[in-house]
Amino acid sequence: MSIRVLPDFLINQIAAGEVVERPASVVKELVENALDAGADQIIIDVVDGGRTMISVIDNGRGMGVDDLSNCNLRHATSKLPDDNLLNINFMGFRGEALPSIASVSDMEIDTFNENSEHGFHLDANTREIRPSDWENGTRMRVANLFAKTPARLKFLNSDKSEMLAVLDVVKRLAMSRSDVGFLLNNKWRFPKNQELIERIISVMGEDVRGQMLPVDAKSSSSEMRIHGFISNPTLRRASSVDQYLFVNGRPVKDKVLVAALRAAYMDVMHAREFPLCALYLELPSNNVDVNVSPSKTE
Repeated sequence: MSIRVLPDFLINQIAAGEVVERPASVVKELVENALDAGADQIIIDVVDGGRTMISVIDNGRGMGVDDLSNCNLRHATSKLPDDNLLNINFMGFRGEALPSIASVSDMEIDTFNENSEHGFHLDANTREIRPSDWENGTRMRVANLFAKTPARLKFLNSDKSEMLAVLDVVKRLAMSRSDVGFLLNNKWRFPKNQELIERIISVMGEDVRGQMLPVDAKSSSSEMRIHGFISNPTLRRASSVDQYLFVNGRPVKDKVLVAALRAAYMDVMHAREFPLCALYLELPSNNVDVNVSPSKTE
């Protein structure tokens, strides 16, 4: 068989396999975009675990008509100011996630930019842009996830399981930014500008109040710093669900960091018991280990 160049819609669907694993992946990408847009209030609504509808509304900087037209193109981004790939100070790449999401769903965007006279609406299926009465920030609406690739639907778990994965994503992002308010399905509320310990209690539960110990240490030989809270040895969980680790503000899951936490509790906790933590590691970006992986949604 001869080599052929694939059409754009098929390229996007292939790329979606890397970006869109499940509804929680979509929520993660859309909320990170909202954070990068400077939002301090984000409202997330999810129907049927995300397979029927996902809506993310933020009050950040919206897009003008040119940016709205480009945001759905592959390899188009507002998050890389020049051609230096080491100069990345944002959560993600809007120009990569959005076309991938749009290729496996029905996606619409409503947005307003202060430099525009009015808002705009984009239908990602037709790429049609028209004026709208949207007045603040951006709304991303993703409907019928995987309807265009029905085989992918078979790999989704129950609505309840998918909803729990969405909740986990929102909790981790809420823990990374206690200055930002999050509201999920009008049920899970994390008010903006919370003190970190209050955000921890909101996420982990009232039983952690008075049971978390502050941590703040800085390396004497480098600019590395770790701060946050760890649980009193008498407070433990049956799983690692309440272990929140961040590197330069990004939620991560890293075996080295988890092993270091486990070693610290080795003498006071059984192997099948897990401490709670919200630890923030800060280090110069040129020292970040490329093997530290962003938090996923398995």
